[in-house]
Amino acid sequence: MRTPSIRWQKRWSIAAQAKVISWSESAQYQSVTGRGATAFIDGHPHFIGNHKMAHELGVCSPEIEARLTEIESQGQSLAILGHMPHEGCAGKILGILAIGDTMRPEVSNALTLIHDAGIEKLVMLSGDIQCTVDAIARQAGIDEAYGDLMPEQQIEHIKRLMAKHHYVGMIGDGVNDAPALALASVSIAMGAIGSDTAIETADMALMKDDLTRVAEAIALGRRTLRIIQFNVAFALIVKAVFLILAFTGHTSLWLAILADTGATLLVIMNALRLLSGVKTLK
Repeated sequence: MRTPSIRWQKRWSIAAQAKVISWSESAQYQSVTGRGATAFIDGHPHFIGNHKMAHELGVCSPEIEARLTEIESQGQSLAILGHMPHEGCAGKILGILAIGDTMRPEVSNALTLIHDAGIEKLVMLSGDIQCTVDAIARQAGIDEAYGDLMPEQQIEHIKRLMAKHHYVGMIGDGVNDAPALALASVSIAMGAIGSDTAIETADMALMKDDLTRVAEAIALGRRTLRIIQFNVAFALIVKAVFLILAFTGHTSLWLAILADTGATLLVIMNALRLLSGVKTLK
């Protein structure tokens, strides 16, 4: 389960105040990796997490299990709020939040652009249940999709992909994505909705949270590499030519200096062509 960033917690707090909803402050908040979170409210331990967490705490009755299975079969994710068992208290579920994942309108086009940019395979790694992951993957046109993953399992998938394809890029926005982001060859975080941990771990962040920018970033990166390679090769060739001419007596010092200065200016002007590509990403 994704831990909300500070900015989202503030938004939720403002929304609650606007609707005149009162709440008790929590204490001793702890994030449970791949499960959810726990905290004390009015001195009693509470939790909010996924189906696995509720099942492990032993608060799922047969009726609750049937209800959860029904929700999951519809391709929805779950966030279960409950009172944790403690000191003779059996604990109980206080509420079930069913979250339906819907794709942004630009996702299908963005993934097509990424494929067109030369990315060999698109793989989805998620902590959500497999049926939800499969439904989203079918709609988006993702090649492979894996659900019910813990952060360490995401790392294993990244390692497998790197062993097969050598270079792997990953896009993520949650705290649980951070270990896999750190391992990937290139990692990209969603800057506006992403957690602070994911943003700090990733190599770059998309400030507008627009996936179509990924294909543009790939194209700009390749263009940058081509210009760097050309500039280095051009500068070395010019110096090599004038070095040979100097040994054979076919050039003079002032002409060599002029050629070196001219080559430097040409390299700078060639690099400035990248500014047009940078402006398109803003």
